[in-house]
Amino acid sequence: MKLSRLAALIFGAALGLVLPAVGALPARAADAPTGLALTVDQPWAAEGTQGTWTPYSVTVRNDGPADFTGDVWLVPADPRHPVAAAYPAYRTRVAVARGGERSVAMYVIDAPGGYQAQVRDEGGRTLLREDLKSIVHATSSLAILSDLPQADQRILAPLRTLSRVDASLRRFPGAPAFPTSAVNLAGLGGLIVDQFDSAALSPAQVQALRDFVGLGGSLILAGGPSWRRTLLPLPADLLPLRPAATGAAGLRALSDLAGRDADPVAQVVTGEVKGRVVLAAAGGLPLVVEGAYGAGRVIELAFDPFGEPFDSQAALAATAWSQAIERAVSLYPAPGRGGFGGGPGNAGAGSGLVGAWAPGFSPGADQLFQLLQDTPAAATPPAGLLGGLLLAYVLLAGLLNYLFLKAAGRRGLMWVTTPLIAILFTGAAYGVGFGTRGSDFFDNEFQVQRLAPDGAVETYAFHGIFAPHKGDFRVRVPAATQVSTAVNQGTVSGGEQAVVTLDQRPEIRLTGVGVWSMRTVQTLAVGHPYSYLPRSAMPLEAHLQLVYGHFRGTISNRGSRIVTGLRLVGGAGTDLALAPAIPPGASVSVDVEATPAGPGGGRGGAGTRPTALRLAALEAVGGRPGALSLVGLTAAGGGLVVDGARPSHTVLAALVEPVELEMADSLTASPPPLRLVSSLLAESNLWVNVYDFDLKPGRGSRPPALGYTFVPSQSGLQQLEVFDWGAGTWRPLPRLAPQVNRQASSTLQPGEFGAGTIRVRVHENAFNSASLMVAEP
Repeated sequence: MKLSRLAALIFGAALGLVLPAVGALPARAADAPTGLALTVDQPWAAEGTQGTWTPYSVTVRNDGPADFTGDVWLVPADPRHPVAAAYPAYRTRVAVARGGERSVAMYVIDAPGGYQAQVRDEGGRTLLREDLKSIVHATSSLAILSDLPQADQRILAPLRTLSRVDASLRRFPGAPAFPTSAVNLAGLGGLIVDQFDSAALSPAQVQALRDFVGLGGSLILAGGPSWRRTLLPLPADLLPLRPAATGAAGLRALSDLAGRDADPVAQVVTGEVKGRVVLAAAGGLPLVVEGAYGAGRVIELAFDPFGEPFDSQAALAATAWSQAIERAVSLYPAPGRGGFGGGPGNAGAGSGLVGAWAPGFSPGADQLFQLLQDTPAAATPPAGLLGGLLLAYVLLAGLLNYLFLKAAGRRGLMWVTTPLIAILFTGAAYGVGFGTRGSDFFDNEFQVQRLAPDGAVETYAFHGIFAPHKGDFRVRVPAATQVSTAVNQGTVSGGEQAVVTLDQRPEIRLTGVGVWSMRTVQTLAVGHPYSYLPRSAMPLEAHLQLVYGHFRGTISNRGSRIVTGLRLVGGAGTDLALAPAIPPGASVSVDVEATPAGPGGGRGGAGTRPTALRLAALEAVGGRPGALSLVGLTAAGGGLVVDGARPSHTVLAALVEPVELEMADSLTASPPPLRLVSSLLAESNLWVNVYDFDLKPGRGSRPPALGYTFVPSQSGLQQLEVFDWGAGTWRPLPRLAPQVNRQASSTLQPGEFGAGTIRVRVHENAFNSASLMVAEP
C-alpha cells in the first residue's frame, strides 16, 4: 500500500512538471484546424540595413473542410532580447475560404532576430507559428515586373556563376501585385521592367513607379522587339531613350566589358536620346542610355537580355544584366563594397534606398531621441523652483506653523498640523505641476521630408507621445502609412510591447504607459502636397555651378511652403549656408565659397533647429559619396489621433532635396565618385571589372589624371586599361612592380575623357585592387 502511494506521488509530481512544459511548447500544425498551413517570406531585404523598413509576406492556406477567419500576427522572434519590447507586434484580420489562400504584406522595422509569423483564431488562441525559412544574404534588393514566370531566376542563374553582383531579386507575379503607393516599395533599391505589359498598370501604380524613382530608386528598362508593350506605355520622363522603331546592332561594346572579342547581333529599339549614352554600338547606335529623374536613375537597355542572342549565351546574358544592375546599385554603395563607392556604406546612415534611412540606428540616434524629449511635457522642474518650494515648505511646516500655534496657545496641535500641512502642500505642488503641463495628451513630432518631382514628398515622422495619466491608450495614423514604435536602437521608453493593428487606418495600442513618460512612434508615408508645372521639376528648382571655388546660381521655391535656413550639404564635407528664407514662388541668387565644413559640420549650436538640420543632413549625405543636397526647415502638418482626439501638438520639419551641379571647373572641389558598372568572371579565374568616373562639364580641354595604387598585400591587379571613346579602343596603362606599395598617375588623352566619362577596365583577382582616383594633373 505504501509503495502504491509513493508511486502515485511520484507520478503526480512528474505530471505537474511535464504539463506546464508541454503547454509551453510551440503550437504545431496538428494544433490547427485540419488543412490550415502558414508560410512567411521576406520579398526583399538587404544585409547591413538594420533599422530600415522591410516587408514580410505571410500566406495562410486553407485546405480544410470549412472557411477560416482569424488573425495573422508578427511578433519578435527573440522576445528575450533586451530591447525586444521596443519593437511592436503586428496583427491583421484574414478570412480564407475553403480551398483558397490569402497573402498579406506587413511592413516593419525588423526586430533583432527578425519576426515570427503566427495564426490565431478569433478567440486569440495561437494555431500556427512559422519563422523565416530563408534569410536574404545580399547587399542589394531588387524586384522585377515581367510576364515571364521565371524571370527572376533567368537573371540570377548566369549572374551567380559569372558575376560579382550581390543582389536579391523578387518577381511581382503581375500588375495587380504591384503597389499603388511608393511607400509599399520601402527598402527596395531597384526595379527591372522587361517583357511586361506596362499598359496594365493603373494610374496609381504608374504614380507609385514615378515616386519610387524620384525618391531615389533605380529603374532598369529593357527594350528589344517587345518595346511597344514594355516601354511605350510608360511616362516619357522615365524614358532616357524615347522608343520609335526597331533596328539591329552589334554587341561588341557589351562584350568588351567582359574582355571578350565577340560581336553578336541583337534587335534593339531606336529613338530620340534624352539621357546620356553610356554604351554604344559601332556607328553610335545606343545600347545603354542613362537618365536622371529626381534622386533616382533610369538605366534603359535598347536590347532585351531575355531574347536572342542572350538566351543561348549565358556569358553574354551575365554581361548584360551585370552592367545594368551594377549601374543601379552603385548609387548606394553597400556594406563591404566601399572600395568603389568610397562612402560610408551603411544603409543605417542613409543609403539612397527608398525608405532606407534608419535614424535610430545611425550616428544621429541619440540626437533624435533627445529631440523628441525636448518638450515641456518631459522637462524636469527648474532647480530654483524646487529649491523655492522646499524652502517654503520648511518655513510653513516648521517656523510659521510653530509661531501661529504658539500665538494661539495650542502648540500641542503641531502633531496634527505638521502632517496635515505636508499632505496639503504635496497635493498642491502635484496639482500645480500637472496644471502647468495640461490635461491633454502631448505629441512632440519631428519630420524629415524627402522631396521628389511631381510634388512627391516622402515623410519620415518621429513622435514622442506623453500621457497625462497612466494606463493604456490607442494611437491612429493616416491610411497608407507604415508604422513602428522602434525609433532608437537600445532604448525602451517604458511600458509593455505595443500592438499595431493593420487596417484601413493603422492603430497602435500602447499599454502600461506611465504618467508623462515618453512613448515613441515612427511612421513613413508618401504624399503629394505640392502641385506645379512642369511635373518633372523638383519643388526647389536649383541651378548651381561650381566656378572658381564658388557655388553660384539660383534657387526657386515652386512649393507652397516657406523654406528657412537653407543649406547645401554633401558627403565630401560640404556644408554651406545658402539663404535664410525662400518664400513660396520666390527665387534667390547664390554665391558662396566652396569651403568644406570643419569637424562636426557647419550646423553647430544647441537647440532644436540645429539638431533638426543635423539629422536631415545625415539622411542627405549617407551612402552617396560626392552627392549634394539642399537641406532646410519648412512647415508641416499631420499629427496623430490619440484616444479619439487630437493631442496638443508641436512639430519641427526639415526637408532634403538632391541637387546636381550643372557645371564644375575643378575636380578638387567636386571630385567625381567612382562607380562600378560591370563585374564579370573572365578566363583564367580573373575578374574583369569596369569603373566609371562621371565628369561635370566646365573644365574645358584640360586633361585630368588617373591615379592608381598597387598594394602588395592584395596582389590582385593584373592589367589596367582606360577607354578611348573616340576610337572605341582600350589603352593599357603601365604595370607596377608587385614587390612595392606604389602609387602611379597617368595623364589622360582627349578621347579618354572628352565624352564626360572616364572608363577604366581592370583585370584583377582581388576586388578593387587598383584603388582608382581622378584628380587634376
